[in-house]
Amino acid sequence: MMQYTIQRCLLISLAVLLFACSGDDEITDFVDAPDLRLSSIEILSGGTLYFGGNVVEEFDPEVAGPYSVALDEASTSITLSVSLGENENVRLELIEVSNDEDVSDRVTAINADESIAVEIEEGINFVFLRVSSLSNAAVLGYSLRIERESSSAELQDVVIGNVKATSLDLDAFSPEFSPETFEYTIPLDSSTCGVRFIPLPESRFANITFQGESRDWTESVFLPLEAGESESIAVSVVSQTGGAPLTYTFNFSREEESAEDAESDTRLSALTFSGGRDTTAFNCTAGVGPTIAASYRLSTSAELGLTASMYSGRDGSVITLGVDDAQNDATVIDEDTAVVLTSGTEYTGSLFDALDAGSNEFLLRVDSADGENSSLYAISVVVAETKEVYVSTASELQAALQSATRNTEIVVASGEYEGTASVSESGHDNAHFYARADIDGTADEPIIVRAESGEVVLTGGTESGSSVLLIEGDYWQIEGIKISGARNGVVVDGANGITLENIDVDSVSERGIVFQNETTNSHILGGSIDRTGLNPRDGLGESYGEGIVIGIGDGDSQNNSVREVVFGRNISNEHIELKDKSIDTSIQFNIFESDNTLLRSFENRSLISAGGSAEISYNEFEFDSISGGADDIEQIINVSTDNGVSVAIFQNYFDLDDQVITAINNDGAGTVTVADNQRRDSGTITVSGFVLASEIPVYQIQSTKIDAQLCLSMPDEEETGNNIMIMASCDSSLVAQQWVFLHVEEGYVHLAQNTAERDIKGSYFHPQNSDTDFLVSLTDLEDDTEFQNLSYNLHWRIRFEEANVVFSSRVRPTGLVIEIPSDPSDEADELPSVYVGSNSEDASSEFRLIAL
Repeated sequence: MMQYTIQRCLLISLAVLLFACSGDDEITDFVDAPDLRLSSIEILSGGTLYFGGNVVEEFDPEVAGPYSVALDEASTSITLSVSLGENENVRLELIEVSNDEDVSDRVTAINADESIAVEIEEGINFVFLRVSSLSNAAVLGYSLRIERESSSAELQDVVIGNVKATSLDLDAFSPEFSPETFEYTIPLDSSTCGVRFIPLPESRFANITFQGESRDWTESVFLPLEAGESESIAVSVVSQTGGAPLTYTFNFSREEESAEDAESDTRLSALTFSGGRDTTAFNCTAGVGPTIAASYRLSTSAELGLTASMYSGRDGSVITLGVDDAQNDATVIDEDTAVVLTSGTEYTGSLFDALDAGSNEFLLRVDSADGENSSLYAISVVVAETKEVYVSTASELQAALQSATRNTEIVVASGEYEGTASVSESGHDNAHFYARADIDGTADEPIIVRAESGEVVLTGGTESGSSVLLIEGDYWQIEGIKISGARNGVVVDGANGITLENIDVDSVSERGIVFQNETTNSHILGGSIDRTGLNPRDGLGESYGEGIVIGIGDGDSQNNSVREVVFGRNISNEHIELKDKSIDTSIQFNIFESDNTLLRSFENRSLISAGGSAEISYNEFEFDSISGGADDIEQIINVSTDNGVSVAIFQNYFDLDDQVITAINNDGAGTVTVADNQRRDSGTITVSGFVLASEIPVYQIQSTKIDAQLCLSMPDEEETGNNIMIMASCDSSLVAQQWVFLHVEEGYVHLAQNTAERDIKGSYFHPQNSDTDFLVSLTDLEDDTEFQNLSYNLHWRIRFEEANVVFSSRVRPTGLVIEIPSDPSDEADELPSVYVGSNSEDASSEFRLIAL
């Protein structure tokens, strides 16, 4: 079983949680459970209690938080005391949330009116006071956020040339590195043209300055050095608490070179561009084959300039741009059109005229002055196919969202972006970031918002904004962004054609992602959701703690999907709730984790609640019963549809820790069909309500190539000898073209023929004569020894590309896919075999599924 990295924190709902409600969005007042309210929270020593930026002069029992505690100067702990009302029939607990994902949260039973000491670590600390009824399931929580600034200004290590100083020999780094030693000597031999240098402070919140510039934590700099040159780098670190800096000095020196070395050298000292932005840093080192010198991003409207520079003493060397290198299959401007560059002089000539959209590859060759040696540098210039806008601040991002047009690509630099929910800033009073209804992309030219690299976090600094990101325009794609804070994570309101890809939603007051008011043809693909319902509005956790909700508001929300999402254990209500206005929703290839750690207010809880028509397939459900906890799940999937509405549930796996839990419950008047759902633990699949048995879907798998109506097929064994899949003219009557997908685990499937033996058949790589080309074949899962050694080669992810699909390999999901030959034939004597190859942009790796 795959181990997931989602932290199991005991984060509880921070409002009164009552028994199960009717499932609509109405809420009740806080006074429904007055017997659980604390009458006071008092900080006896170590700090001052705040709420909403103001000192708490008089505690209000009806405000659950979040509170903050401002520590007294030099304080490392607080002492607090809490008081209850007259009700004594409760349990009172203190929960200290661990900042280490490998360390469990600390839960301590406490008594009212006693002094409680809490140690505060450097960084952000969360403390919860949980009040639980001993007579029913009601629970109330109060939250405290405490930040203790780091006092450390020490470096814990430095990285030099991708090696940590703590692991270097004294010959290469003297003296031995220590946070208490402040000056070092680093000798470099004449063959080393430079080094990459990264100082690593003990605290990520420290302020670092080196080479005269302020640098982010773990940011690197490349230091080129001429032969015989010495350079010192002074690194100053100021702690988060301020005070005098600690300064470390690193003295680099490169030894002298001989005249022969200079004449034979083929390395560039620098490679710089103008007109766009670097996406990889230049590396002066040249080796065997082309060195990946630089990757550059260029807008369609920008003019590219390139400057290549040699070290001194290389007057006879020759720099040539645009050479061909057939041996390495590299780019290729004809040798006759290649140009000789002058070292240190910018080139903007004809080779850069009319660059194609997409990747443009150039080879730059350096010939040594003695004519004996050559080196190749590979340069990739990516011309955006979109109108690219690069942003690095919250205000820039908000402005880009408000000024986008179709085919705009907003590239967001790594970092945290705290938006302001106001008409003047974001464009909307209830959204921290906002995509307006009058700004639309198209199906062919969507508006894209994506993370450039690293972690990009959009956050709502206050709970007054209803969402971190509100999308009302059509055809927006949001990719690789993390969402945190505010009341809801992402709200898609009345939009069409929205894609949320690899979006992580974490720590929101109520819901993770909401599709409402006739949101249609929109998709959630990949990513994760966890820690929802942290502070619902004076009401019921059941209504305001879901991971994903589809179908709220006016009109039907149709043809939406949730695929490849990991749902964490700290979601305070359903992981997915489909309202009755959600029509034809696909829930596939997801992983649902849950346990009974959270004390929830209601009974009859489920992980998926389906009130509208849906397909729920190829998912994995995992429930762990925590020792001493009360199981709060009555069924995993609950269907409550009206008459005439259908829900198909098939090929799902359940691992429920041997608990007696209903897997599927039909609680409505609709039609529920089930097929091939399985328990992975010792339990059996149990269903309740009226459920019909059915069969899993059978498909033809047809190529999308315009000029070839070919389908994935199995020839007779005599025809190929080894069950190699081929492409043949489509014929739905042929069993050889009837395929089913059998769930393996974690959303991966086997491709199997629709035969009686399909439960022991699957597709896998069949190696050819080279290491990179594979045919696709079938194997017997019980008897095939080769399969036992290549089990991952048999697992496929079905990736959806609008109406088409791509079969990607578990071995390398983003790189290896099933492809058909470039020139397929439907002639019987020339049936083309199907290959596994690198993912490409053309249609050779895309198929359409035809239901039989």
